[in-house]
Formats: sequence, C-alpha cells, structure tokens
Amino acid sequence: MARLRIHITGIVQGVGMRPFVYREACAHQISGWVLNAADGVHIEAAGRDDNLHAFIQALSAHAPAAARIEHIETHIVDAGEERDASAALYQGDHGTHEEEVTGAHPHAHVGSTQQPRRASTSEQDSPASSMPPRVNKGFTIRESEDAGAHTTLVSPDIAICNDCLKELFDPNDRRYHYPFITCTNCGPRFTIIRALPYDRLKTSMEDFDLCPVCAAEYTNPADRRFHAQPDACFVCGPHLSWREARGHSPAPAIGDTRLASDAIIDRAADLIAKGSIIAIKGLGGFHLACNAASTRAVHTLRTRKHRGDKPLAIMVQDLAAASQLAEINTLEQGLLTGTVRPIVLLKRKQVTCSSPRENAELSHGDASEHVRIAQPHYAREGSRLTNASEHTLIPASSAQKKSHTHGCTTQRDPIQISPEVAGTLPELGIMLPYTPLQYLLMEACAARGITALVMTSGNRSGDPIEIDDTSAWRNLVEGGLADALLGFNRQILTRFDDSVLRVVAGRALPIRRSRGYAPTPLPLPTYTACPSSTQAQQPDRAKTQCAGHALEQQPDRAKTQCAGHAQAQCAELHPHQPAHLCTHAAEQRPQPTSSLLATGSEQKATFALTRDTNCFLSQHIGDIDQGSTLNTWHETRLHMERLFDIAPTALACDLHPAYLTSRWARATAAERHLPLIEVQHHHAHIASVLAEARASGDEDASRQVLGIAFDGTGAGTDGTVWGGEMLIADFTGFSRAARLSPWKLLGGAGAILDPKKCAWSLLTCVNLLEHPGAERLRSAFTDKETRILQHMYEHNINSPLTSSMGRLLDGLSAILGICVKASYEGQPAIELEAAAWRSGKVAQTMSQRDQVRYQLEFRELTNSDLPQPVYEDAHGSQQESSPAARSCQRGNAPTWELNPTPLLAAALDDIAVKRPPEEIALCIHQAIIQGTVHAARCIAQATSLTTCALSGGVFMNRILLAGIADGLKSQGLHVLIPQQIPVNDGCIAYGQAAVAHAHLASPQ
Repeated sequence: MARLRIHITGIVQGVGMRPFVYREACAHQISGWVLNAADGVHIEAAGRDDNLHAFIQALSAHAPAAARIEHIETHIVDAGEERDASAALYQGDHGTHEEEVTGAHPHAHVGSTQQPRRASTSEQDSPASSMPPRVNKGFTIRESEDAGAHTTLVSPDIAICNDCLKELFDPNDRRYHYPFITCTNCGPRFTIIRALPYDRLKTSMEDFDLCPVCAAEYTNPADRRFHAQPDACFVCGPHLSWREARGHSPAPAIGDTRLASDAIIDRAADLIAKGSIIAIKGLGGFHLACNAASTRAVHTLRTRKHRGDKPLAIMVQDLAAASQLAEINTLEQGLLTGTVRPIVLLKRKQVTCSSPRENAELSHGDASEHVRIAQPHYAREGSRLTNASEHTLIPASSAQKKSHTHGCTTQRDPIQISPEVAGTLPELGIMLPYTPLQYLLMEACAARGITALVMTSGNRSGDPIEIDDTSAWRNLVEGGLADALLGFNRQILTRFDDSVLRVVAGRALPIRRSRGYAPTPLPLPTYTACPSSTQAQQPDRAKTQCAGHALEQQPDRAKTQCAGHAQAQCAELHPHQPAHLCTHAAEQRPQPTSSLLATGSEQKATFALTRDTNCFLSQHIGDIDQGSTLNTWHETRLHMERLFDIAPTALACDLHPAYLTSRWARATAAERHLPLIEVQHHHAHIASVLAEARASGDEDASRQVLGIAFDGTGAGTDGTVWGGEMLIADFTGFSRAARLSPWKLLGGAGAILDPKKCAWSLLTCVNLLEHPGAERLRSAFTDKETRILQHMYEHNINSPLTSSMGRLLDGLSAILGICVKASYEGQPAIELEAAAWRSGKVAQTMSQRDQVRYQLEFRELTNSDLPQPVYEDAHGSQQESSPAARSCQRGNAPTWELNPTPLLAAALDDIAVKRPPEEIALCIHQAIIQGTVHAARCIAQATSLTTCALSGGVFMNRILLAGIADGLKSQGLHVLIPQQIPVNDGCIAYGQAAVAHAHLASPQ
C-alpha cells in the first residue's frame, strides 16, 4: 500500500475535474481526497501500486474534455516525509499535446472544431463510467484551499451540452424550460468567477442557495451535476426579468416559475415578430436582437445604434437553417456546433430578400413570396446601393424542408434575411444558440415564423457592451436603442463579446478572440539568442540600418535607461533600437520570470499579462478612443490581475505617442519606476506570429523571418504612418527591408472614413489626377473643396506621409466608385474585395495583358526617394518632422519599395473605357498578390531568409491572404500565419509581450 501526493496544473477548475478524480478513484479503489487550490488541483491517493499507476494514467488519458492539463507532479508520502518520486509523469506543452492527454477540447486551439467528450450518464469515456454508481467512503472532495499564489487556470464559458439540451425540452424533466440549466460539462465559467479557487461562493452564484434537490445532485458522485458550481433550478436559481419601455409598471416582471418564465419568452418573441428591438442578456453581456428578415427592424436597429453599414451577425436555430443561407464545409460545421459556438463568417448563397433602401418601409412579411437578387451597381456609398432600382424578381423556393427539432418534426419555411443585415458582402456572420435562454427564444420565434435573429452587441457603437441590468435599462432602453429588456438576476462579472472566426484554406482563423477562447493563456517562447543575426542573413545594412549601423550593433542597453525622457527624446537618444527601452530609472531590469503587462493597440484592443512563459491575452475590448472604453480596459485588466494574482513588474506598449493606453503606460512606468518597452506596431504584428509558431514547435520561427505586415495604420519610427511593410525581424529587433511608396494622407486619421480624400491624394502624388479615368473622382469635390485639398497638400497641413496598404485599398475603392464614403474603418477595402468576388473570376489567372499593365513596381531606393516625413505629435497635430523623427529616418530607411503607380494607371485606363469595376477590383487584388510575392522572393534571395510571416488587418481579406500565402509557397518559402490570434490589431498585445519578454531575458 503506497500513498502519493499529486498536483495537477493547467485548466483544471470549472471543468469538472474534482468529480472526475472522484470517479476515477472509485474505479481504481483509491482512498484519499481531492481539492481545488489557488495553484491547481491537489490529490492525496492511497492504494496498491498497480492501482495507483492506473489511476495516474487515467488522470491524463480520460480527463474532462474542457480540461487542459499542463503538468502532473507526484510525490511519495512515506512516514510523514515527502520525497520526489517523479519530476513529472506528464509535461504538457501549453496546448500542443492536449489531444493525447484529454481528448479533443475546445480551448487548445482557436480553430478547434471537435465536440469534446461529455461525461454523462449516457455516454462516458473512462473506466469509471462503466462501474456501478457507488460512494467511495475512503475518498472525499475537500473544501478548497486559498493558500499560495493564484497560478491555476480557469475554463472559459462552455455552450450548453446535449444532455442539458434534451432536459431543457423534456416536459417530464424538472428543469423543463429552465433558462439557466447547466451541469459539470457546460455553462458559464469565466464570466461568473470573482476569485480563485473556483467554488460557488467565489462566483456570482453565491447569491443562490441550493434547494434540497439540487444539493442532493451536487453531492451525488453518480450525478452529472456533482460539484457543478452554476447548478440551479426554478426553485433556487436565477430567474428571468422583463421590462418594456412602454410598460405600465416601473418594476420588471419576474420569471420565478416555469409559467412566468415562459410568458416572458413568449412576450419577447411577440414583440420581435412585430418589429421591436429587444435587449437580451447573455453569457458575457447583452445583445440587441431583432427579426433578421424585417428590413424595417434592422434599419431601425442600425439607426438607433449608429451602426452605419457595418455587417451584422445573425443567429439561426440549427445547422440546417444555417445551410440554407451559406455554404458550409466540415470545419465550419464543427465551429458552429462545437462547445464555443462563435460567429463564423460563411460564404453566403446568392439569394437575399430584397434591397435595403427600397424596403426601408417594409415589414418582415413583405418579402415572403419572392426573393430578390441585387444587381451590382457601379456607384455605391457603403455596402448598400445608392440607386436600388435594378432588381430581378425570382420565385421563392416552394420546397419545404422538414427538420427534427427537440423531438418535434416541423415544417420549415425558407429562411429570409434582409439585405440591411450585410448588404451585398459575400460573407454572412452566423452563429447557433449557445445558452438555454437562446434556445428557448429561438424556439418561440420559430413558432411565429421567425427563422433568424440579428444578434449584435448590446451597446451604442463605440461604447462597451452592457453587462448590468440596471445600466442596460438606462443606456439601452431609456437611451432609445431597445424597446424592451430581457434580463436576469445572475451577475456577469466580466464582459465578453462573441468570438468571430473564418475558415481560410482549411484553417480556422480568429477575427475576434473573445468568448470561449480568452483568457486561455498562450505560450511565450523561451528566449535564446537568435542564431540568424549574421551578416549573411541581413540585407545591405548600409541601406537598412541607421547611419550604417548593423542590427546587432545596438547601443549598450544599460545606457538606454532614461530618467523620464519623453518618447520623442528617447527616440532621438536611441535611434537604432527597434524596441525603445525607457525605464525612467537606472535600476536593474527584472529577471525573465517577472510578470509584465502589454497594453496593446488602440483599435480592436486587447492587453496581455504574463507569468513565466504563460501569456494571458485578454478578450476583445473594442476601440479605445474614448473614456468609457478605456475604463472597461482598466476594469478588465484589474480583474485579471486580481484573479491570477499578477502584479506586473514591467510594461510594454505601442510607440504611438497618442494612444491612450500607451500614454497610461508611460505615466505608470514613470510613477512606479518600472521598465517600459515601447514596441513598433508592425514589429509587434510579426512577433505575435513568431511567438505562436515557435511555441508550437516550428523551428523556422526561431530564426529571423521576412515579416509582411499590411494594415491601415501604425506609427513608424521615422514619424510617418506605416502599413505596407516588409520587415526582417525576430523578437529582439527588426530592419525595414521594403515599404509601399508613401504619399500624403490628407486629413490624417479622418481619411479612414473619407476614402475619396485618400484617392485624391494618391492620384495627386503620382500625377494622375487629370487622367480621364479620374473624372468621376474630381467631380466628387466642389471647387472650394478642391482648393482646400490643394492647400493642405502643398503646405503639409494635417497630411502625414503614409505607406499603408490598407489606405491604398481604400483609395482604389473610391477611385472605382465602389465606396466613396465609409461608415466604419476598413469598409472601402472590404467593399473592394466584395466587388472582386462578384466578378466570378477569383480562381482564374490574370490575363497576360493585365499582368503587364497591373503591377506593383519593385524597385531599389535612393536618397532622393526618401521625402521629408511629417510628424504627428501626441495631440494629433501635424508639423515638420521632429529632431527625433529626422534622426531615425535614415536608420529605418528601407532598401526597396513597392510603387503602385502602374497599378493606378491601369485602373484609370480601364475606368475610362468603362470596364466593369468588379473586373478591375479583381485585377487590383491579383496585382498586389503578384507584386508582394515577387518582392518577397527578391528579398529572400538577397538575405538568405527562407520563412515569411504574414500579419496585419489587410490579411483579413480572403483573396489576398490565400493568394499571397500560396504564391510564397510556390517560391519555396515557408509561410507562417497565426491560428490562435487574429491577424488584425487583436494580436498586438501578444506581440508586444513576446518582444518585451525577449528584451527582458536578453543578457545584453
């Protein structure tokens, strides 16, 4: 008889680990105990040697599906002494080997599609499941201990499991229609946790005492709800609440019985059927919901929310419904029906219910007899037609599809979606219900002929998502966005938007990493000196390094610790250092194991907290351009610091002088005397790709790579706005190998929503504004506006230089007349891609004639090609370049340039002869693909690099991502594309953390 102490770390709380351990102990005749602690799960196990061995093997082989075991450590207990028996029977690699250990689970990989195993009475996987239910009096689940550092991990929220779903619609079950049914295998987790270890009293369920029946389930080892912390029922658990804007009672109605709860859901469905907008509380916050087929309702929602033309996501009842609207492959099916259930961007089928502006006065029933195919129109404002007179009527399909829903066979009508949902874009964002309440509401809506709901975040555009019923009533209902509020009395402790994914080339890629994925930690690679920092693998350093300095010839970092220097002053003092280190104190830097906070970007903001080699990347927070969103960023940061017991000893931020989070980081570093690492935006993009790839075992990510960073905006080290960059990079630094030719961005950041100004400046810069094909663009401005633009251009007024690929695409969209006025960032480029898809020729090779005409010219630069930059100060005002920017410019001067002049000339020529804009849009995409691949091949040959890393918001474009990746591979280059983090600015905090981690670990 032996006795062991076992310590399990990883995601082992909130996943049913203790009940699982109890069942395995019963199956293997083990006595002892299990408990949750701040640093994971602890077990004391006594039994025969062979039983103990089988027990330990079962802990890794049959662990709960949502668990992520990183380490199992055992010690023999002998006569009151512990001696090390095994340093680690199992050492995981932060998600690399989870399938071997736990079976497929939804959190090891953002793109995971496999349905995890559900420990249930009907289907289980371990030997414990085959044993008769019995109580092991020699093994107990002890109360949790809160000693030591909070180093354990917590499961994200999990979609409702099949067992709970069956009970939800079983009239004989006591939880029939209970909107908060849950068990050990599903339900809220991270959004209800207040502190660790994970116990009911440390969640928002502490307000609800278990009734005797639920308490009996909670303590029954044979029950699926054994130690399920969110467990409840109508008698003891949370209840729905309902309140209408025009209601007579100031107090909400409460659904404390099944009858009252069903009445609330029916009332919500009734109002949705009448065209109302309902604020509905979910797992991580409120949604604003309306009938997706009602043009009037969706148009009203857009108007109230100030949503503009940005596409909206929809929720449908099941996979069969989604298949009516979009083409869905096996991987996409797995995402839709798995345990996370994000919004999945799917290639939509061509039929829509009618044009948006024509039907602004129609109700949802007006499109029931016919569907319409919107014909592409040459001139557009946004995704919706400005002249919606061209349509072709076709009969709606008369085929009725039968579906089996919760045990009932129903006749299914064709699903209709208003074009107000996503205009003429080729993709549709679709998700399936993931909470019991959503299933009940979709069932009630289906009974009223409503087959799809718009489900968008419950907030006014730009504000944080609402999570509190009182605040939601004030801001959403009294604020005029919603007509009623469907809430409940279980608190949401952390905001989480729905995650968004897209499948490209057989891989699931995140667009927004949030509910279901965050804050599952990402690994940071263990830093070692880069083996490729050699002369052979560098470009011509006289041309790519400041004043001829080589990349490794950086100043002594001990001398770069600046006592309170401003960012511009620091850049002037250290012009060769790619990630500017300014500690504001002459103190020793912390050891690599210290924790750091990376503040991320301003758009699609996240932050990252590190502990050892774990990086806790936060959920998507939004665009931090106002106080309310910044407050949410701080609230989320403080919650995670408390929850995981992390006190940052260093800070990392973007070097942009005006980002709110960067300004906070600089002030905090100065106040607390903490090291501050400022990371250039596009370096962070590439570093995030390298960190993910290297942690997954890709050896090529351990060497320098050619990073292709294409996006809209990023502060360059020379005082200009970067965004079309090809960088030779590793974690410790980068050199700028090539760039897109710069031009003046008239209006600065304001050009993001006014692409015709960007187009005017582009054509002026290359002397093509008087081209006959530019006549429509010229006529878009009055004589007065033209004079103002000319004055701004000539006198450098609010006209920073930019090399942004995103802004180039915006300008081309306006030149073609596809999108001349944007209502959200990136819309012109998104519309340009949509036009290319409408050509129907994306898979075809560009003609020889077009290949000659449509080109990004790749050329070597000389000093005369480097114009004086315009510097944007911390207040956003423009002036001649500062001394710091001037001193950095040659140090960051690229060797090569991609010149879009031939491409612009070819597009104008084709516009002049009235070639369809869809064909021109496709030629533009193909030219960018070919030009980028050619440039990468030339740089790779000159530098002996073999690996390319792709990142930046431009790569959310399916055509460009797939085309450039395939083209690089055809040239024999290894291509890295992130799969657990977005390519957009949602990855910046992770990249900053990786760069800062390397700097803090560097012996220099």
